[in-house]
Amino acid sequence: MSSSPKYSFAQLGKQVHERLRRERADRRRQRDEAIDQQRRKAMARRRAAAAERQRELTGRAAAIPDVRAALADVLPQIDRAPTETALAAAEDRLDDAELRIARHRAQAGRDDRVAVLTAQLAEFGTERLRLDPAGAAVVETALARLRTHEQPAPGAVDEVETTVRQHLQRALAERREQESRRRTAVARIDELDARLAALRHDAHEARVRVQDGDRAADALGVLRKQIAAGDVADVLRLSVRLRERIDASEAALDATIDQIGQRRAILSSLITALPDVGFAVDRASLTQNTDGAVALRARRTSGDTMAVVVEPHDGEHRVLFDSDRLVREQRRGRGDAACAQLVEVIDELQSRAVRDGVVLGTVGWDGQERPGVVVRRQSAEQVKQQKGQPWAR
Repeated sequence: MSSSPKYSFAQLGKQVHERLRRERADRRRQRDEAIDQQRRKAMARRRAAAAERQRELTGRAAAIPDVRAALADVLPQIDRAPTETALAAAEDRLDDAELRIARHRAQAGRDDRVAVLTAQLAEFGTERLRLDPAGAAVVETALARLRTHEQPAPGAVDEVETTVRQHLQRALAERREQESRRRTAVARIDELDARLAALRHDAHEARVRVQDGDRAADALGVLRKQIAAGDVADVLRLSVRLRERIDASEAALDATIDQIGQRRAILSSLITALPDVGFAVDRASLTQNTDGAVALRARRTSGDTMAVVVEPHDGEHRVLFDSDRLVREQRRGRGDAACAQLVEVIDELQSRAVRDGVVLGTVGWDGQERPGVVVRRQSAEQVKQQKGQPWAR
């Protein structure tokens, strides 16, 4: 016989797969909760911004009772808005209040309607030029025509008033749209950041790394800087590609964790079974390698030790068994008995592991004469009787 480690390929029963499926579902649920939490935070920030704007407009409308009343009415709508659509409706009312305030302030102390329109535009400063440049040009041209007349026709002034109102409405709508795009960009990056953090947490628990996790974190940092610089359109475009990369990382991580979970289930069944064959597990020896292999050492009162490794092998789970006694006896030329005894122990472990839904296949080892040849499960006596014979598959 060979002094090389003995091995067996393991399969898992339905109950083990069902448990691992539940564990994956729990991980996904916790990740989804992290994303939902980010969305709730984003909604809270938007509500807070709308409430702050309501308070600012209320202060500016101190001398306009009807506008103050409308603003007081909109505050509960902001606080109770259950969706972004409902909150957007409240923000529309704030826009209307802002237009009414600007109109009222422009009219103060002015009888000239053209002067009122000019003052109304001044209330919005140069921002409206950036938000609606085409409309601003049309308004300036229309006002210039009115100023050429000492007493412009009322109908002509009415028409320009409509043009001014539409221009300011477009400017406010564009401002809202830009704010919405920025909020969307920030929310996307926050959600991706939350997803990546959740994946890293799961990876840490499994003692593995997130595929491309560092690159994704670096990309998130770059996109945050672009938001701060106002390059929102590029962020929205690139965030889609980054989400796809994180999707791939999540799928790869889940597959890896599933495989490690299966190997841990196999090792756990052996931890339960080893005392039945006289071995005490050294808990301090439990390890996991970077390739996902898990291992332990167990010891008998006589001092004999056994190492057990569950490792990935060609898409399967291979369980390796090695004994220091086997190595010692092989050096002394008495390896056959030690090998037979190890096979007998493995045979007992196989029968007990089934209780935990783990089925260990045929025992095999790499021999000097017939490398890779394996034997079917058999008793130690059968192993002894087959000494020198070719091992059956």
